[in-house]
Amino acid sequence: MSYSNQTIDERLTYEQNGNKWDKRVTLAGASSGAGLRVMDVSPIWTHKRPQTLAEVTNGADGTYTYYVDMDGYRHLSLSLVLDGGSGSVTVTVEATAQDDGSAPGDCAYTDVTNAVFGAATFTASNFLSDSARKLAGAKFVKVKVVASTGAADDADWSIYARQTW
Repeated sequence: MSYSNQTIDERLTYEQNGNKWDKRVTLAGASSGAGLRVMDVSPIWTHKRPQTLAEVTNGADGTYTYYVDMDGYRHLSLSLVLDGGSGSVTVTVEATAQDDGSAPGDCAYTDVTNAVFGAATFTASNFLSDSARKLAGAKFVKVKVVASTGAADDADWSIYARQTW
């Protein structure tokens, strides 16, 4: 192949888990004897996925579960904004490596709250960060909320997640 002072610039779009990414691939060379350079302008370590898992006001007593698909990500941070109202809101985190095509709610989970975040449960607003990347091997993470207000049904909670590679 012969080319001279030519640059080929292509933009590729792909989708994974409902998220779309644009990639730009640049091929550049000075002459037919020169090599090609490939440049990724959106490297994987810049990928992030923020999401709101829950925003509940006056939640009824009960257990609520929220799922995070970790496929393609190595780090998870959670912001917990909790107000137990007349009682309490308790949050735990569970994980599974089950990757057999099962829906998140059908998988078997293990409680990892203490192992990953250093506490058995959380009952007050907090920022949780998997800084050691212990969840990197998980397929799904389940955030479990238990609201217990003595039937007053006045608990509030918001949970925000941010995943990075």
